[in-house]
Amino acid sequence: MNRLAPLVLLIFILPLPALEIRLNDNFFDNYSDESLRELSYRLPYGEEKGVFLHELLPLMEDLRGFRFYSGEYRLETELTEDLRVVTNEDQIYLRGEGIGSLFLPDSIELEGKEREPDPLLIWFDSRDAHMERELSLFAALHHRDIEFRVDPGIVSLLEYNIFNDRTVPDLIVFSGEKQNALSPLLNEERQKEPVPYKFSRTVYLSGSTYGENQIIAADFSDLNMLYPLALHYGLKEPFSVDDPALFETLTYLRNLYRAGAYRISSDYPEDFISGRADRYFGMSTVFKELPGNPISLEERFPLLPGETPPPLKVSILLGIPRGSGSKETAEDLIAYLTGYGVQQRIDPETGYLPADKSVYSLLENNRSKDILLYELDKAVELNSGDMIEKLRFVLKKIIRLVINGRITIEQGIGEIGNYLDQ
Repeated sequence: MNRLAPLVLLIFILPLPALEIRLNDNFFDNYSDESLRELSYRLPYGEEKGVFLHELLPLMEDLRGFRFYSGEYRLETELTEDLRVVTNEDQIYLRGEGIGSLFLPDSIELEGKEREPDPLLIWFDSRDAHMERELSLFAALHHRDIEFRVDPGIVSLLEYNIFNDRTVPDLIVFSGEKQNALSPLLNEERQKEPVPYKFSRTVYLSGSTYGENQIIAADFSDLNMLYPLALHYGLKEPFSVDDPALFETLTYLRNLYRAGAYRISSDYPEDFISGRADRYFGMSTVFKELPGNPISLEERFPLLPGETPPPLKVSILLGIPRGSGSKETAEDLIAYLTGYGVQQRIDPETGYLPADKSVYSLLENNRSKDILLYELDKAVELNSGDMIEKLRFVLKKIIRLVINGRITIEQGIGEIGNYLDQ
């Protein structure tokens, strides 16, 4: 088990506090002008830059009073979601629909019961450095401890712990491919449906060998790669092994293999990164592993008639499991992670775009962003379901045997159909 201790940031120890936060007449935290500017991001109000006030305040179970103090001046008001600290002007202001625009007060006081500060337990199905930084900031701002665990077998682990009354996390972070298996394990009253946080997509890249080694590095036994190809050939919903598009897709892949333009590999991203293959078709998460900027290839696949297959999106989702002991805090954390500030800090160079499309214009312009946005309006997502899970499993067993000719296309389709009918 790892622990995310609150960040010891310079912004929290700078002198000359500009704003003090008090809870029930006791000191909670303070912020200098510099620290507020460090925390700022572009707000959804014209050109304003700053931070929403609720991100700086304690998490409350019951709020009975909320007031500002500036010298002898006192203002009692309501804590609304639009209250914000605006920092991109000569003076720092507090703004909101109910109060208009005020110079930043000397102090803010809350009265009521703070939520119990129990450690928040979070499970990931894969390591996510960006989210860990955001969790650490959330912990620091709200004076919370966050513990986390990374386990690729999050489905079986969560299922085992729930049904054996063992430790259950307060929040799970997982790939959308696991949604069908995890949905029955989510809390029925709160956040029953998982919430999208960010997504990666399939990309077609070239340039690792500057045009030599004209081989595509890909894993077409992965449904994420096979499905866009099948859509290109006219695959219809719902999926059926009798759809002619499946036969045409497998015929194309076998011809690609026979032409020497594709070879089966146990580590296809490394084939592209190292230069053993000049082309890459896979998930955009490869960006963070590339030694240089990725190069998008807008031409069609070799031997493939028509346009390049549509991109396929895979979302990273947030869910609250059954048995969570800190449901309200988990909800606050989900709101923070999907909020305007965190969303615009998601870096396309990691291979992800934020779930909130409204922040795309605020993301730094670079080659990674351009590639991720390319033809995104044509992107598709696979519906989560039992049949899709079974299809993912059986394709891993069958497709490579079809491509390398160890079984015929008809035999492969028959095996897929037999497994899906079980």
